[in-house]
Amino acid sequence: MNIAVGEDYRITNDSHNLILLRKRVSDPNHHFSGGIPKITWEVEGYYRSVDHLVNRLIEKEILMSNVTTLGDLIKKVEEIKTFLAQKVNEAIEYEEKQAEETEEN
Repeated sequence: MNIAVGEDYRITNDSHNLILLRKRVSDPNHHFSGGIPKITWEVEGYYRSVDHLVNRLIEKEILMSNVTTLGDLIKKVEEIKTFLAQKVNEAIEYEEKQAEETEEN
């Protein structure tokens, strides 16, 4: 499993957990970089269920947002839920398509 969640997060797994990865981009001005930014994916957390992982993503997005009212908070949570549902559906469709292509070969 390797599901992109926007540009900054990915969901992957091991045999026991769902794993949330966060994109890190190195400073191109750092003396070890050679002037080229390096992209790495660092573990943000391990989760036993989809619900826990999704709730953590929602919390992170809310903490980074500028919501100032309860109405804004509710709207932000709904936006995130809709976005995540779309990404999960895209991943399912992709995996189904891959499985069909494998069966045809």
